[in-house]
Amino acid sequence: MSDSKVKTTDEILLELMEKLNAKPDATAPVTKGLLVISTPRSGSSMYCDSLSKLGLTGECTEWFNLRYLGAYAKLKGQKDVDFPAYLDFITKKTTLNTGVLAVNMHVEQYTA
Repeated sequence: MSDSKVKTTDEILLELMEKLNAKPDATAPVTKGLLVISTPRSGSSMYCDSLSKLGLTGECTEWFNLRYLGAYAKLKGQKDVDFPAYLDFITKKTTLNTGVLAVNMHVEQYTA
């Protein structure tokens, strides 16, 4: 049996934020936004992965999920998230010079 520790979701998300932080900023300005409104367990992650792989949008994922926001705050050493700074961060790091910010958002994340 392996001694490797299974990573928690929060650890995985922090690693994602660290990888994003290390990426160069997109140089193309954001000209469009794509919001995929979904419910949990509906296939939205698979849909967004496929959409992202086409290369016509930025990385489409649940950027407004509270756990993602928490990982960003931890990355920056903050107790609370500076939302305008976070939005600027994901815009610069995830649009991939497509000019399209893509977000998958579950309905309950809108009300959180």
